Amino acid sequence: YVAPRIHEVNPAATLIVMLRNPVERAYSHWWHYFSRGRESLPFGDAVKSTAERVEAGVTPHCESVYVDGRQTDRGGWNRGTYLDSGYYFDQLSRYRELFPDSQLKVILLEDLKSQPFQVMRQVHEFLGCRPINRFTFRLRTQNQQARLLPEWIARLDNRLTQQTRLPHLVYATIRRGCQIQRRPRMDGETRRFLVAHYADRNRQLEEWLSRDLSHWM
Repeated sequence: YVAPRIHEVNPAATLIVMLRNPVERAYSHWWHYFSRGRESLPFGDAVKSTAERVEAGVTPHCESVYVDGRQTDRGGWNRGTYLDSGYYFDQLSRYRELFPDSQLKVILLEDLKSQPFQVMRQVHEFLGCRPINRFTFRLRTQNQQARLLPEWIARLDNRLTQQTRLPHLVYATIRRGCQIQRRPRMDGETRRFLVAHYADRNRQLEEWLSRDLSHWM
């Protein structure tokens, strides 16, 4: 329901999409909730649960679910969509039905990491902005490794989010004091399942972008 609303407001909108390897994206998506105590299932089990929902044809991305999730669970509407959030070709097709390809620019995350200046220069050109200067260009990584909340804090946080929130500074201070835990390695069986699961959609995306995505498969 989002794409038609954007088109209704501004059919001349220029749209920029950044895509990440869907396997790694799914893992990062799960870790976001798991590290905050809001997902109890290990990654492999969480993927299986999502696959069962997808196979049953249950789609949680409807407006009522989104609104309810934003109000009661601070974004919990997106938990459990570890697989279908990576259906990039399907999602982009909804926009391509309404906007010409000339108004849509797709960027790969790995390109931004490996050649940030070139990517940002392309973005500026796409938007019709003044060209950027190589000598003054700087890129700083903002996203930090997630901290794993102690169980009692996670329970308290989940309980409070149903009614109110901890003051931002208090919550931030508590989280800074928590020990950082690195994500465990993804098990091989789950990775193979995900690679196979996304293969057809990745090939469709490859064809449209005229871009080799074999490193995703």
